[in-house]
Amino acid sequence: MSRVTLIAMKQFLRCVLVLTVVMPLTVVLMFARPGVAHACSCAYYPGGPQLDQQLADFAQGENAVFTGTPVAERREDFTVFYDFEVREVFRGEVGATTTVSTAGDSAACGTTFDLKQEYLVFATTYDTQDAPWAVDSCSATTYSNDSETRVATVTQFGQPREVFVDDGIPTAPMILIGIVVIAAVAGGAAGWSLYRRRSR
Repeated sequence: MSRVTLIAMKQFLRCVLVLTVVMPLTVVLMFARPGVAHACSCAYYPGGPQLDQQLADFAQGENAVFTGTPVAERREDFTVFYDFEVREVFRGEVGATTTVSTAGDSAACGTTFDLKQEYLVFATTYDTQDAPWAVDSCSATTYSNDSETRVATVTQFGQPREVFVDDGIPTAPMILIGIVVIAAVAGGAAGWSLYRRRSR
């Protein structure tokens, strides 16, 4: 066998070795890429065709439906907690203030709230992480001014009840009473000042 033939055979064997080792390794690496996190597939879209069914499903079990404004936010590990001031309640035992938890990652169906923005909240008692309620992006939670969701909520649960503060006085009358008291004090102070001026 000539020297040229031996060199050609070595080159051929080298090519075969590359094809049998490197190519399968390349294919394995292509399919062994790190997983990509996908957004929650059940996210709620206001006005979607699933609205009525979602609300009907939500009428079962220990759930709460209320209108409220998040006033504080804190994160603990993979959970975010929002403290709400509640204005009205459609369903559930919810007080004037409450806390809801949600997953800190949208891929885990977590949701986010803008502080000081009022929401119509659909909360459950499932996996609350020690909060009274939990919310995820699969619920019908949306801004409180979303008329279509609100109309469907009233249809499903009826008119909301007024929220009471701890002493049993409704929140709105409490504000009115506060305004009246402040006005009375201011008026009394102004009258007393005028009386003293005239008496001099």
